[in-house]
Amino acid sequence: MAVRVALGLSFGIGMWIFARVQPPVEYFAGNLIEKALSVENIFVFALILGYFFSVPPKYQHRVLFFGLLGALVLRAPRIDTGKSPLVGALRRLMPVTEQYHGQEFFARRREICRQETAGKSSLAAKRRLIARPMFAVLRTPTRIDTVPQPSKSPRW
Repeated sequence: MAVRVALGLSFGIGMWIFARVQPPVEYFAGNLIEKALSVENIFVFALILGYFFSVPPKYQHRVLFFGLLGALVLRAPRIDTGKSPLVGALRRLMPVTEQYHGQEFFARRREICRQETAGKSSLAAKRRLIARPMFAVLRTPTRIDTVPQPSKSPRW
């Protein structure tokens, strides 16, 4: 654990030396957020296993292992990589660009279309809303962490 932390800190310091301000700040902020979420997960696991279900400590490792394995198996189809099914589904609903453009979720594309009014044909420009791949990325965690709630709670 100490070696991992030391490697992470030395990488961040190296970024600070070579890249200056923005990337190292983002790197250290990401690490800090990850550590905070890890502590929160440990608290939630301790609460669920110890308080709600009173699982004996010798069985907690088994529950956590199979819980993690189940989460990976169930989430694998929903993870977006490369040619993702989520982007494909999104393309059926609305146009999606191929490239990332900073932090933008949507953009407006100017399209020229032919209009006919009173027998006259003319060209008109319309601005059409298009999604960026960042929108699909935004949808992934919300889909993964949304678990359908049963109408009746199970009887343990």
